[in-house]
Amino acid sequence: VERKPSPGTIGVISGEIARFSDFNACLLHLERPAGSRISWARSSCIASNLNAVTRDLMASNGEWLWVLGDDHMFHREILMKLLDRNVDIVAPLVTQKVPPFSAVVFQRADDAPRQYYLRALTGGPQGLVKVDACGNAGMLIRRQVFEVMSPPWWEIGQVASDKLGEDLWFCRKARDLDFDVYVDTECAIGHIGTATYWP
Repeated sequence: VERKPSPGTIGVISGEIARFSDFNACLLHLERPAGSRISWARSSCIASNLNAVTRDLMASNGEWLWVLGDDHMFHREILMKLLDRNVDIVAPLVTQKVPPFSAVVFQRADDAPRQYYLRALTGGPQGLVKVDACGNAGMLIRRQVFEVMSPPWWEIGQVASDKLGEDLWFCRKARDLDFDVYVDTECAIGHIGTATYWP
């Protein structure tokens, strides 16, 4: 008998003004388990938005949170593929939207516990890759992670005082609680940028 994924919360993070209609089109066509909810948090503080959608998940009976920004594009089946991985924390492959457009995957420094370096992924698609930390774009987090972690789940300025780093710090807290963090190199999300056209 095929097991159907449990419902959860799709947490959308945005500023007061949504930016890209391509994101809305992707969200409209997204395949998701029956009973799943969309929680949309809007403010100028990304950590506040993330904590708001996490609280929405915890107030529901949902089993997972899928984090999205309104500057992403994705294929309609991506959420179901990530759910099929059946791990506690997994993110699709996402690149930065500024040069050199590196994958948002990080390795923790040995000599400075709060410092992280971009980690190069080589070898092409290889499924799940365990990482020290990654960006939270498209990150799927199972409810049990939030149940064990003390709120606030998302915090800024912890990795460096002049950087957000809420995703890196979340990954560190999760790993300290013995949860593994994975990037699925066979799933990808596009990062929408802007361009200026000069005559």
